[in-house]
Amino acid sequence: MKTSANAKIGVFLTVSLVIFCFALSRTAIAATVNVDVGPGGSIVFEPFSVSIQPGDTVMWSWKSNHHTVTAGTPGAPTGLFDSGIQNLGSTFSFTFTNPGTFNYYCTPHGAEGMSGVVIVAGATPTPTPTPTPSPTPTPDPNIDAQPLNISTRMQVLTEDRVLIGGFIITGNDPKEVVLRAIGPSLAAFGIANPLADPVLELRAADGSLITMNDNWKDTQQSEIEASGFMPSNDLE
Repeated sequence: MKTSANAKIGVFLTVSLVIFCFALSRTAIAATVNVDVGPGGSIVFEPFSVSIQPGDTVMWSWKSNHHTVTAGTPGAPTGLFDSGIQNLGSTFSFTFTNPGTFNYYCTPHGAEGMSGVVIVAGATPTPTPTPTPSPTPTPDPNIDAQPLNISTRMQVLTEDRVLIGGFIITGNDPKEVVLRAIGPSLAAFGIANPLADPVLELRAADGSLITMNDNWKDTQQSEIEASGFMPSNDLE
């Protein structure tokens, strides 16, 4: 789905992903984000994906036994952090200082899909003063005019357990954004039980529906094709 977005629009992907766009604060305060490990005896991290700022900490809390929090992907640990096998009541924390996307998994259950991701946003550039007024509009100094491709894979849940991912759009000028919910084509990459028919909804900050897209060729086909980011499956 292709649309215009500004810093105050919230975007909700109704089936597998919830994305919030918000204004970037000029003052960053370190925070701690909590993730449950194996809640209710399940083999999942909840939430699957968290979005933080550099300097923030993620704290994992064990809700069942015999799990690890290990940086990397199953069979390919990065060595960035590893809690070792812990049991109910244990906690493990790691502070992320650099921007990037950091995957992690449970060593005993990684092959069964117990994995998660931490998305650390890039730092806001320092504004550069303009010595003299310009007759043309001066670009917002907080805008980093760098296009980004942000993607993540999530386990689909429902209701109050729907998974959340996020990205940040700064500045006040409208921008074109392409949002994709990829489901059935993931089967070609070894993903078991991919979502068969994802749906995207674009909602305003008050929750009102702006537009939606079920199958990408039904609406905006020419615009999406022109972007070069068209899905490979008509149901996506």
